[in-house]
Amino acid sequence: MIHIVKKIAVVVFFLVLFTNQFVFAAKDEYFSSNNHKYFINAQEFYKISGYKEVSKSEISVRKLILAKDLPSVTSQMKWNSEKERQAKISEIKDHLIYLDPQRQVYYFFSKKGDQKQGITKYAVFDAETKKLLTIVKMTAESY
Repeated sequence: MIHIVKKIAVVVFFLVLFTNQFVFAAKDEYFSSNNHKYFINAQEFYKISGYKEVSKSEISVRKLILAKDLPSVTSQMKWNSEKERQAKISEIKDHLIYLDPQRQVYYFFSKKGDQKQGITKYAVFDAETKKLLTIVKMTAESY
């Protein structure tokens, strides 16, 4: 009886092992590098994306960049405090863990006002699939 249980356990182990490898391979393929491909510029993509930035924003950024550059671009935006800047960089990293660093994405950032009366909004779209990967909108109450 123990011998049969061991055999079943080994079979289940290998099934799980091979199934997980297949799933990870599919994810890697979907989010693989696409830096060799050509995509329309960020201004043109903004027009067709349906995304709307903060109206009458004081700061508006529209970029086509590599996923690996998202933390540094996010860091350069105008934040109300160092704590808020660090939180947003961490948030961006958490949302994009499945993207190859060489994957192209569209990054939109807009901001109006300050910590007491302000709105900040940013979004990241995958350049190849046009899929919205993350969007964050903060009002003064969110800070």
